[in-house]
Amino acid sequence: MDKWKLLGLRNALTVVEAAQLLTRDKVGCKAAESLIIEAIEAGVLTANITRWGRYVADLGTELPDGNINQRETTVKRRHLDAWLKRKGLSIDVPAEEKKPPSISKAPPPITPIRGSGTAETNNAEGGDYSANDWRAKAKEEADRIGLERWTVAQIKQITARNIAAAVAEALAKDATTHGNQGPRGEDNVRNEGLRTWKFKPPKEG
Repeated sequence: MDKWKLLGLRNALTVVEAAQLLTRDKVGCKAAESLIIEAIEAGVLTANITRWGRYVADLGTELPDGNINQRETTVKRRHLDAWLKRKGLSIDVPAEEKKPPSISKAPPPITPIRGSGTAETNNAEGGDYSANDWRAKAKEEADRIGLERWTVAQIKQITARNIAAAVAEALAKDATTHGNQGPRGEDNVRNEGLRTWKFKPPKEG
């Protein structure tokens, strides 16, 4: 990995490094330093400022008090990029992007298919059930018992409420209609198995 890519991965740069990265260390590097320092002094570029002392031993020269130390003053890359963008400039090497950790999504719930599967997976609204669905058998028993009451016992008021107990008793004899805890009770038969059921009287001959 070359020098510029390494600098591009830094989250903060000194003024010198920022100027070098901007110009790729070519002609204009010092001018870029001056431009960055001016922006910092003007308050349009946020920086962590360190200033020179009056005498710099390693340079063997005196500098006016208060000048920005371009070797130690640092600028965050995001602030530098934002400032350069306002001036119509940019650094070719992109800053390192910190991506949030990926969160695996739970698979979507499986929508039951009406008219297939067991009683536990079918839609409870009634209507289109498979032949093995206990609710379909509950309706068949209700039709049979209702017809017997209508024709034999001459009972004309037949509803899911007054027939549910007899249907539950009939279903108890068929193990394929049982729930997880055994035969289904009257309330379960009435509220789920016969929810949409209505007795249709035979046509008078």
